[in-house]
Amino acid sequence: GSVSVARAYITAMEDSVTANFGANNHCINCMCHPSECIFSYKTTAVARASDDFYPKDAGSHTVHIANCAYNSVFLSEVVQPDWDMFQSKHPAALLHAAARAVSGGAVYVSDHPFTHDFALLKRLVLPDGSVLRALVP
Repeated sequence: GSVSVARAYITAMEDSVTANFGANNHCINCMCHPSECIFSYKTTAVARASDDFYPKDAGSHTVHIANCAYNSVFLSEVVQPDWDMFQSKHPAALLHAAARAVSGGAVYVSDHPFTHDFALLKRLVLPDGSVLRALVP
């Protein structure tokens, strides 16, 4: 059935991640909300909380953040929710930055080279460059 197939694929993927990237969980599970996936992770503990960030779809930004927040309530019991990346010079960048700052997860951007909004990004870190992270999701 689908559960045994999903577990076999996830086990192979996690083994590959460990072999190729090390045992420090360098993997974000995407397209991973089916229960046969969520409950099969053994060494990868980060999972995308929603659909992708769509920079060209103006109507997607509040929905994206709401989906991340709602899905994180369930996901955080099993994995560390990942809220996807965003673009720091996007018109909705401040909204995305604020949401990710309180998400408890990692914050990262998908800016084109040399197009970072450093003033915005500096608001997300402490003066020494470190970030505040929740102890638990």
